[in-house]
Amino acid sequence: MAYRQLGDILVAHGQAGRDAIQSALRKQSEGGGIKKLGRILVEDGIIKPAELVQALSRQYDLPVCPHEKPVNHLFLEENLPFPFMMEHRVLFLTLEEGLCAITDDPTDWSTLEAARLHHGEQLSVYLVTEEQMNEALGEVQEFAENNLNSMMQEAEVFEAGDWGDEEEHLRDLALEA
Repeated sequence: MAYRQLGDILVAHGQAGRDAIQSALRKQSEGGGIKKLGRILVEDGIIKPAELVQALSRQYDLPVCPHEKPVNHLFLEENLPFPFMMEHRVLFLTLEEGLCAITDDPTDWSTLEAARLHHGEQLSVYLVTEEQMNEALGEVQEFAENNLNSMMQEAEVFEAGDWGDEEEHLRDLALEA
């Protein structure tokens, strides 16, 4: 599939006019090119977030996540790199075909490849809106904080020497050795 500019895709599908695209490109240029065109168009009310994701799906040939609330399908466990997921805005889901990744930034190919390498298998990648991603990242943050708090509480118990039944179990194991 030949690469097409986001603005051309939006115009071709009747989601934005050429004048709106040109205006957004000027804003992008005036801002030093830091903000992405799609974000400017959404902020200006030219397109909706779901329309942006559809256009990015066409541009990068990546499917849109089939679930309206991907947060309900998050794959969370302690050995996943939470800081990496939070910083790079890529999360893992369990869908019908197995483990998948979601992102709201399909331009970050190095992160998507790092996610694939981390799991040692080919991952399907799905696009989500920024709002969906923020909700899912909030869920991951809460999960990570809860796990950290649990580990800290366990460490405090062991540090205080109040091991309860654990102490007896450890002594039994030592005697068996």
